[in-house]
Amino acid sequence: MKHGFEDRISALPDELIHHLLGFLQAPEAVQTSLLSRGWRHHWKSMRSLRLTLVDGPELRAEWLNQFMGHLLRELRAPLDVFDFYVLFGYCDNVSELETYRWVRQAVSKHCVRELMVDLEFMAEMPSFELSGKPLVSRHLARLELSYVELKGRILDFTRCTALENLMMFTCDIGAKKISSPSLRHLRVDYCNFCCAGNDDHSGGCLLLKGLSNAAHLELEVPFAKFTETICYPTFTKLKTLLLNEWCLAADLRALICILQHSPILEKLTIQLDTVRTRKILLFLKIMICSDVVRSMIKAVQLHAAAAKLMADKEGEAQPRPTASGADRISALPDGVRELVLSYLPAHEAVRTSVLARSWRDLWTRSPALRITGRGSVTKFTQFMEQLVSRRHPNGDPRAAPASLDSWHLDFGRSDFDDEVDLVEEMVADEALMNRWIQSAVSCRVRVLQFRFSRDCREPLDLPTLSLVISKHLTKIELAGVAIFRKLNLSGCPELQDLKMEGCYLCSNEIQAPCLKHLTMADCFFPLMTRTKIRLPSLISLKFIECNGRIPFLGNMPSLETAIVTIDSYNCDDRCSLPSINGCGRGNCMACQDYEADIGHTNCLLFSGLSEATDLELPAYPEVVFLCLLCTTNISKIPSVSCCDH
Repeated sequence: MKHGFEDRISALPDELIHHLLGFLQAPEAVQTSLLSRGWRHHWKSMRSLRLTLVDGPELRAEWLNQFMGHLLRELRAPLDVFDFYVLFGYCDNVSELETYRWVRQAVSKHCVRELMVDLEFMAEMPSFELSGKPLVSRHLARLELSYVELKGRILDFTRCTALENLMMFTCDIGAKKISSPSLRHLRVDYCNFCCAGNDDHSGGCLLLKGLSNAAHLELEVPFAKFTETICYPTFTKLKTLLLNEWCLAADLRALICILQHSPILEKLTIQLDTVRTRKILLFLKIMICSDVVRSMIKAVQLHAAAAKLMADKEGEAQPRPTASGADRISALPDGVRELVLSYLPAHEAVRTSVLARSWRDLWTRSPALRITGRGSVTKFTQFMEQLVSRRHPNGDPRAAPASLDSWHLDFGRSDFDDEVDLVEEMVADEALMNRWIQSAVSCRVRVLQFRFSRDCREPLDLPTLSLVISKHLTKIELAGVAIFRKLNLSGCPELQDLKMEGCYLCSNEIQAPCLKHLTMADCFFPLMTRTKIRLPSLISLKFIECNGRIPFLGNMPSLETAIVTIDSYNCDDRCSLPSINGCGRGNCMACQDYEADIGHTNCLLFSGLSEATDLELPAYPEVVFLCLLCTTNISKIPSVSCCDH
């Protein structure tokens, strides 16, 4: 030790030094014996033995055998951990390693608690074999084996009374039995079971019988298995189940049989890969997980219905299903089938009317319409007219139409086969668009969504949106839409959410007395006007990178959270000489207000944000809306004393 430096590590208690040595590789731990006389025997009492060969020069098997033999003979204390990991290429002859003897010594002599052996060889290399008599230990609690060949009675852990965790990865398992009275956690990954002999399962299912008490089960196999339903046990505790495509084989018999034998199942997940089976996934997801269906059918009732579809009348023999299978979907209640159709695009939902007589008018009562553009403009408008008129019973416009939960209209120029001019002409047809909106409102719609692609030269104008009067409408989503008039939503007392994305807002005022949540993203406010936003009941506001002139926010006494992000590149309220007092030039377009009724005593944004408890307001220095557009006197900026951020 150099003069002036104190050896504090050597002053530590011996127990702590022994614990620290266990984090070193075994050769490094042994080398500490050269530090000083006091360190000569510390390594013999270390509590963990780790030997990892994954880098460095190739070692000779003869040297490794001598080193490990001497190390295990000299160790005095019981081992908490024995971790041996050899990667292919870092030992000249792995088949000569005496790993079997090391494992036996670590378990019997050194009372190891956690034993990990990983010999990652190439496929053509011989595997390390662990066989013979069972391990005996009152201390071994965790065993991890990788790339090991297991034979004989080595997996009989009846005399390892403390073993709780067993993991085998890429092992060849030739043992006839794996047994342990104390084991709690078993993991077997990518192993090969190569034991030959007669199966002794007494007529029960090979795998499922042992899993019958599981509460959470994931059962994935690459091809059809467990299709013989006579051997299924009852899963009395099963609550969540994950399967893949094998359960859909044999006309869904395996799936239905599992449901029959799972009386308290709460959640079923089926992972499907092929296009053919994704439609079945959609149906099953709706049937089992939908809130609407959950309120209609209890889990036990769902299982009973599945059993009823599968079996004949009580006392009759159950015939083998035909190749075509029975139409079990048509046997579902109308409400369930209508819900299924609501997840399909409207044109696909309409096509189901040709399936059978019971499906003829089912689509007209679907709780949601998802309309997308396709084909020619002429056929699309005709389709829309039929879609709207058929919502009325028997097509009678005097009868009340079927209710709608949501109306989704999503299309753009590229969705149609016609020339661009015809698409633009349809978009510009004010009467046509108004008729569609009013039709949705007359169906007592709750969610109204218009998404229009930006690939058209002109945005979609919705002039009558302000004329909407509905006590049912709770949410409006607009994308690629233009508003050229005052947007007054006072006629919608239940409206809670308004989302606008990529919209052109040439409106002098947006007013919604009951609105709770407003999101504006990438919207454009033209230079010729200053939009006033008056939302006295607003709770949350998101104003994300909108272009043009910053709107004027009126008083929002209920506002709690607000995120206002201003991008100086697209903001017209950008002074060429940014300063807290403005540039002072009369011709600076960013430092003058275009609306006289806003006046010079109100701040464009701060007046509306002053009641927020959580506020995010990032902006560049060039954006002068913070002070300049409200006043040249900074003292008139309203207080934001209740702002936490």
